[in-house]
Amino acid sequence: MDASLFLQYGWVFIVLVGLEVVLSADNAVVMAVMVKGLEPQAQKKSTVLWFSGCDGFTIHSAVCHIALG
Repeated sequence: MDASLFLQYGWVFIVLVGLEVVLSADNAVVMAVMVKGLEPQAQKKSTVLWFSGCDGFTIHSAVCHIALG
């Protein structure tokens, strides 16, 4: 791979990372609102399941994109 390719498309990577950060923060806010009324043990379990699902979906999407692209 040529270094110019990385320089040419580096901004795309930076934008995607920025979008991922914003969407992760959005997920955290939604999760906090959803578990606010639960007891502490249920809050912890719900939080772990929620973020595991989010990470699983992100990985699944990336794998599908690579396989199809």
